[in-house]
Amino acid sequence: MQVLCGPGAAVCAKIGPCSTATFADVMPMNRPTERSSEPAPVFGERIRAERLALGLTQAALAGQVGCSAEMLRKYEASAKRPILAVAERLAERFGFDALERASFIAALRGERAPPPAPALAGPAAALPLFARTKLQAPRPRGDLLARQRLIAPVRTALNHARLILITAPAGAGKTTLLATALAELPRATAWVTLDNDDNDLARFLMVLIAALDQLAPGVELAADPLTQVLAAHQPDRTAQVRQAMSMMINALLELAPVPGLLILDDLHTITEPLVYTALEYLLDQLPAHLALAVATRHDPPLPLSRLRARRELLELRLPELRFTAGETVVLLNDCLGIALAPDEIATLHQRTEGWAAGLGLLAASLAPLESAEQRARFLSHLVQTDRYLFDYLAEEVLERQDAFTRSFLLETAILPELTPQICQALTGRMDAPAILDQLYRRNLFLVNIQADSATGPDQASYRYHDLFRAFLIERMRREAPEWLRELHRRAAANVSDPVRAIEHLCQAENWQAAADQIEAIGDSLLARGTHHIIESLIELLPAPLIASRPRLRYLLGICAWQRWDSQSAITLLEGVTSDFAQTGDMINQAEALVFLSAALGHVGALVRAREVAEQALLLPLAPARRVQLLVGRAWQNLVGGAWPQATADMDEALAIVERTRNARACEALMSALRGSLISLPGAIPRIDRLSRLMTAYALPNNRALHATAATMRAWSAIWRDDWDVAQAESQAALDLLPPSAMSSNIHAEISMQQPVCAALQGDADLAETYLQQLLHALQPQGALLRTGRLIAFLHTIARLRWLQGRHEELKTTYAWMSSALPDSIWSSDEILCREIGALVHLAEGRSAAAITDLQVAADDQTRLMVAPILGDPRLHLAHALLQANQPDRALAVASPALAAIRREGAPGRLRWQGPMIMIPILQLFVDAGNQREFAIASLARLREPPSLIPAVV
Repeated sequence: MQVLCGPGAAVCAKIGPCSTATFADVMPMNRPTERSSEPAPVFGERIRAERLALGLTQAALAGQVGCSAEMLRKYEASAKRPILAVAERLAERFGFDALERASFIAALRGERAPPPAPALAGPAAALPLFARTKLQAPRPRGDLLARQRLIAPVRTALNHARLILITAPAGAGKTTLLATALAELPRATAWVTLDNDDNDLARFLMVLIAALDQLAPGVELAADPLTQVLAAHQPDRTAQVRQAMSMMINALLELAPVPGLLILDDLHTITEPLVYTALEYLLDQLPAHLALAVATRHDPPLPLSRLRARRELLELRLPELRFTAGETVVLLNDCLGIALAPDEIATLHQRTEGWAAGLGLLAASLAPLESAEQRARFLSHLVQTDRYLFDYLAEEVLERQDAFTRSFLLETAILPELTPQICQALTGRMDAPAILDQLYRRNLFLVNIQADSATGPDQASYRYHDLFRAFLIERMRREAPEWLRELHRRAAANVSDPVRAIEHLCQAENWQAAADQIEAIGDSLLARGTHHIIESLIELLPAPLIASRPRLRYLLGICAWQRWDSQSAITLLEGVTSDFAQTGDMINQAEALVFLSAALGHVGALVRAREVAEQALLLPLAPARRVQLLVGRAWQNLVGGAWPQATADMDEALAIVERTRNARACEALMSALRGSLISLPGAIPRIDRLSRLMTAYALPNNRALHATAATMRAWSAIWRDDWDVAQAESQAALDLLPPSAMSSNIHAEISMQQPVCAALQGDADLAETYLQQLLHALQPQGALLRTGRLIAFLHTIARLRWLQGRHEELKTTYAWMSSALPDSIWSSDEILCREIGALVHLAEGRSAAAITDLQVAADDQTRLMVAPILGDPRLHLAHALLQANQPDRALAVASPALAAIRREGAPGRLRWQGPMIMIPILQLFVDAGNQREFAIASLARLREPPSLIPAVV
């Protein structure tokens, strides 16, 4: 006798198949192999014995026979007799044959049992009876989906396979697949639905013979000699079984060889080894015109490896049986006629993972719900709201397991990933590796994530099917909430992932420990840009606890900042800086001020942002935070018109990194540099210094940061007029980006860079491809809108359209910029819009209007130094003045711009202005003898190789 011990004992005593179960109810019992035909002295004991033999609770059996659980308890206590209809349903559920049925019902009704039927004469007396409905395939329903992608391989396999094996968990669609395939298979078929009673070898063989008689009439005549063989007393039962099977196979061969398929459904109900001995022999000796199809919940003990090696086996498992997204649409909307919306279907498909029974049950529950709100509420609480799904999983899966397996399933359901080690720590079961391997082989809704074949099951990793896991957790929550919390506490102490540990602590309602852990790992998660994880973890905590801990609110403020919600960030950070100041926590106060300054600058409150930055610089700051603050102040100074101070802040931040050799400081500097800030005077040598620092000190696994460095090197190459290097660095940046950074600032920067590189390199088609990608990303659903730099990107597109001579698209882009300008907080955006408006004037031949707008833009550029990365409006103004026949003014306007480009060593900025702009201007400088050598060299670079840019009048 097995004895429950350890953690499983507690949950097994606490968790039964239903709330009314006792500990005895969940203990495994062997079903009696024989039943007495005499009425039991106390009929209630007979009902209880039969129920426990089936592994059912009182509530489960009551539901199946149409009475209440309270009434069934009275029946088992012999306190009340059932009505005739209930008695008949009990007899049917217990699987009694006709004689047992009559005797059982008579006992329940308090009546005299009918006399036994006359004994059969001869060997047939040994033949067990069975209902012929076992040989009938399920009736086809009109709303079933015939999945041709599964039926086709079954049809093909009939030409070469001995065995078609369909193995998957309950409700995966095994029986339905075979039933829908019957009408399309090009041969005769015989169906057998197996059950527990077929573990009797004689009964199984009689059922098998009756089925084969449908394929080859006359086989049943072999029953008499076959039963004589089985009735003989032989020491070698295996040989005896093979002898009986040989007789049956010989009988098949003597009849007309009509191609046929024998289908055995629910083979998992068979546990008798001799039955599998008979099946194995049948497979080995199967006539060529016959094939065997089997549907089961787990692999049977048959020679599958041998059949695989001979290519005589077709296997369809859960991955193949899962409904695809397209099949889900057809099933729900076309076959079942529910008319679900695409997002509802997608949710159902994702939650059920294509599980056929789950789709059907949930669809049936959704069908009566008419409003979108009702459906949304249902989908958000799937397991808790769908009684039919809950009952199905309880009856078909959980309650069919023995007590030890049930305990293991329930206790480990809280784990999103199951490894032997964590399951052992959680349950105390030293045999956890073997249990997991067994559950997986039995198809108990377990998905293999990773298994090392070299080291065996000890290294395997699994997960439960999403709906099954949710069902198990809900079962625990309903029936053993205290034990569920204890399991979460154990999991928190043993999982290696700190995020998972925090989630378990919250489920255990250990709020203070969870808050401590969040504060401990918050900075590292934010450094990786995973603000959504931090927010989701903090949201699990009670609101009063969050309000009492300023560090948690600080983390929420940084999360708001990282997702571009600057106003929420300001509100949160202003509150926590005050709290930190009151407690004398200068370190946390300084950190909060760094981000508060950045958020204030982002909403255009530049004076307040600079004040906060000055306050923070007086407090103790780590090198990385000081660098971050200096770069933020550089942005604010740049936008405010103090670009010399912005350059000084940049150089001070760079000096801190070089002096401290701090990897975090290096990353802070690199990740903060964008746009015009990196193109301030001294940009190219500054980028070279940063690249060297990155190589020496930055963490090698920070792919996003190394992508940023490659992007900066690409800009440097563009300015140096080295297009091959620029293109290579830009592509390298894109290759380095992790998927999580595909909507980040750096991705936006590359998206702007690539069409520039392609166009100026001479590849018009590639430039257009990149441009279309950029345009798509700038649409309302696109990720780049979240960067707050829409007008800067549109400015790049407009400049490329100008260089391409595509004036209609130039005007369309300008209109888009103008419509976006009222929502912009950046003063530089007005300069960019004015410059593109002037280009529109030039394209339309209105030189005077262009000169007026470009004069203002050029003055702003000189004052603010905000757009060297995107172009210089002074050179456009010089071009307009030349068109207006004012060469002297053109020379005066262009001279300081050309001198700055020469001083910076950035001739590529001339190409970015466009040859049709720069060639006349440079020729003017050659003729005037002003910066003549630089002008001649620049002309040569623009003319060789020839540019693809068409001339613009």
